[in-house]
Amino acid sequence: MAMALVAVLMTLVGIALLVFYFIGLWKVFSKSGQAGWKSLIPWYNNWVLMVDICDMHIGYFIASLSIAVLTVFISIISVILLGLDAYVTESILQIVTWVLGLISYAINFAVYYNLGKKFNKGTGWVILTLFFGIITIPILGLSKKSVYTDVEVSKHSLFGSIGK
Repeated sequence: MAMALVAVLMTLVGIALLVFYFIGLWKVFSKSGQAGWKSLIPWYNNWVLMVDICDMHIGYFIASLSIAVLTVFISIISVILLGLDAYVTESILQIVTWVLGLISYAINFAVYYNLGKKFNKGTGWVILTLFFGIITIPILGLSKKSVYTDVEVSKHSLFGSIGK
């Protein structure tokens, strides 16, 4: 009984965090001149965030989408190989998945760096957003102090305009 209560409570907290996140993301989109509803459509919201709001090259979105598809594909193959007791091949696939995750974090860092630059935030905010984006993005959207400025960022550099 207690475990069921904890599970229900954790589910409700998770749903509340997701609602809070999407409200904040809606506000971030609205502050940057985009329609807020665009934040609710999966993958399209990534496109708008990367290409339209953060002024990033389309290649970042393609790489992000490719990593997601490859990770799902590798996970399916790993499950099949696990049933066949092919542990060596499965270990190699896990390493590839790990490397893809690191590349994904680098892309997310670039997105959050450019987003932070557009909202006059520093590198500390970028690092916090990498780990606690479900909290920092809504704060960015709901805070009256956070104002979108259309500053120029590098479209081709992984880390925005670092070094300029």
